[in-house]
Amino acid sequence: MPQRLLMAVLIGMIGMIGMLGYIAYMSAATNTSARPKSYRAAVMRLLELQQVEYRDVRVADGCAPSYQLCRFYTGKVRIIATTTMSGQIDCRERWITCSITIPQAGIRGAALDDTIDPLAARWGDLYGQFLLWLRSAAHGFAQPD
Repeated sequence: MPQRLLMAVLIGMIGMIGMLGYIAYMSAATNTSARPKSYRAAVMRLLELQQVEYRDVRVADGCAPSYQLCRFYTGKVRIIATTTMSGQIDCRERWITCSITIPQAGIRGAALDDTIDPLAARWGDLYGQFLLWLRSAAHGFAQPD
């Protein structure tokens, strides 16, 4: 019984610390430019910054972590301009720290704006690992019947 009480107190304290950290982060965030809602919007923003004229941008998921057996995101890009240009999006982490390469436009390894908050993504990964650890620790405390 005391072990279960200790686990409950530990979980409550960690939850409270996590919530306070999240609130502090959200109140301190001062990013003035809006985060793009999709990789397509991020690619369009980069093309405009690079002054590449285009009529349309299409992004096709190559591999995505949430619904495929992939650790990182990759995607194929087609830019419709006077000619059709092809490119590739590669991410070093699950959905963040992405770069794009479009050889015909002279873009190689250019950083794309993150479509999700990088700190929140890392926190989510750490929280998931912590929950797995808690589950295994709880099974270690289980008393045989």
